[in-house]
Amino acid sequence: MVLGGATYLAYLGIRLLQSTSENLAKPPSIKIHHRAFQDGLLTNLLNPKATLFLLSLFAQFITPETTLFQKTAFGVLVPAVAFGWFSFLSMMLTHRRFLPHLQRYQKYFMGVMGVVLLILAAWVIVTASVALNNTNAS
Repeated sequence: MVLGGATYLAYLGIRLLQSTSENLAKPPSIKIHHRAFQDGLLTNLLNPKATLFLLSLFAQFITPETTLFQKTAFGVLVPAVAFGWFSFLSMMLTHRRFLPHLQRYQKYFMGVMGVVLLILAAWVIVTASVALNNTNAS
């Protein structure tokens, strides 16, 4: 499982490094904005990692003394803040004044992210092999 995850990270890193200026983001149309918002919303709602992250964050503030009102407030505020942040971020990244800058430097950003993913994949493989060697040595 770990090797599969590391392989996928390496695949994504290579794909980012191979991206050319022709296949990078073009200015989105209004229809694409709507579809992109739907895709992003569904991705976050169906992403178990995002759900587990919010639950772990939420659990840090809940004690046996926490009232039902406070629990309800946390239950409403945490997803509302997350939704607000990601909505703000998506609007800023696609704004007509910011988008040209994003497009201009996107090639460099993709390259840096590709290298980061390759390093992360290597790190996952090394730490997994060290953990496996330690288990076998015991």
